[in-house]
Amino acid sequence: MLPSKKYEGAVLGAEGSGVVVDVGEGVNHNLLGRFVSFLGSAWATHCVCELTNVILMDSSIDLKDSANAFVNPLTACGQLDIAMKHRAKSVIITASSSSLSKQFIRLCLKEGI
Repeated sequence: MLPSKKYEGAVLGAEGSGVVVDVGEGVNHNLLGRFVSFLGSAWATHCVCELTNVILMDSSIDLKDSANAFVNPLTACGQLDIAMKHRAKSVIITASSSSLSKQFIRLCLKEGI
């Protein structure tokens, strides 16, 4: 969500990816050095977030690809659910080159839409 007033240092974006460099009290230290996708402050060099907002990623997955592991997949599944409830045989989408649209298209094709 964008801040209502722009100010220097404002952080854009809702999700990102990176490598765990520190953990808080009570968090398993085995997470240090692990690749993660997270819901928090994207477009930042560091992010502090709750463990419930972190998905462990395989280190073979590119960090750019894992940066949208939260919002887009859930949105695409929601869109597919709406299309299926309406027994849609086709859908019209815009911005079809976006990551969200690409994910939605793949889901629709799998379901015969």
